[in-house]
Amino acid sequence: TQLHTLLPPEAAANIFLEQVDIADEGGYRSDLIVPAIQSAVEELSAQGISRFVLNLSFAFIPCEDAETGFNFLEFAETRRDNPGRSLVEHLGGDPQVVQSLLTDSRVSYIDESGLASAGQEGDRGSPLLAAPAETGEIPPTPEAEIQTPRGQELRLLRLFNNPKLQADPLRDFLRESRRDDLIIVPVASAGNFKQRQPFYPARWPEVISVSANEGDNLRFWLHSNNADVSAPGAWFLFEDGLYRAGTSFAAPVVSMLIALDLTQPEPMCGIRGNRPVLAHGSYDNQLLGEAVTQYCR
Repeated sequence: TQLHTLLPPEAAANIFLEQVDIADEGGYRSDLIVPAIQSAVEELSAQGISRFVLNLSFAFIPCEDAETGFNFLEFAETRRDNPGRSLVEHLGGDPQVVQSLLTDSRVSYIDESGLASAGQEGDRGSPLLAAPAETGEIPPTPEAEIQTPRGQELRLLRLFNNPKLQADPLRDFLRESRRDDLIIVPVASAGNFKQRQPFYPARWPEVISVSANEGDNLRFWLHSNNADVSAPGAWFLFEDGLYRAGTSFAAPVVSMLIALDLTQPEPMCGIRGNRPVLAHGSYDNQLLGEAVTQYCR
């Protein structure tokens, strides 16, 4: 909404914002999200709107995962009694473990194989967005010397990286909704866990994944997962006086810019085949302007 209010009046008049409530009594389930999106698209289509940007600032986890022992219904029931209970706690771990990883400047990225320190990191995305070499009191530390517990956070990562999430009702909707008279461009936040690939749904080929950079200086935000394109996602001052950052701030920026493009008679960055042209899948965190130059006409 704030981005919309910053647009010139003539541009804002061509963009209509529709909030879709993805919560239900059963929780945030994909099969419940799809009908809500379908209803919004049908209602707006009846008003003559044929071009849509779908902002997906969330990440999926499977409803049930045998490997980690996670069961969403059990988790939802537990949260009813204890709304503050986190996913990490539910899996039997200490929530401070994940927090410690996200604030440890020695850890450049994490995946299922473990942690990598700044000294081990290879090329991770665009050189313009690469995090600077660690300096100061904490030098680059070999992985073996990083004394951070790993079992719990890697179990958590396996949830978010479960390949079964490739098959999903929302993805089916995005693939099946392609028509000559209807354009839906999905944009999703990559996730905030220092991974080399985005979480689902941002990892689906049909979705433009967005990582976060730090704005004017174009540094890659330390905690961001990699993605197709990068946009400012840090640091935003809230009314409580705290600064916050995340890929969920970056994805709406890209969504609004794509919406502006779709208001043109012939958009530069539309759909080719079965996916948006900016969903190139190399996850190199290209600055949005550079990606447009390379992938759009």
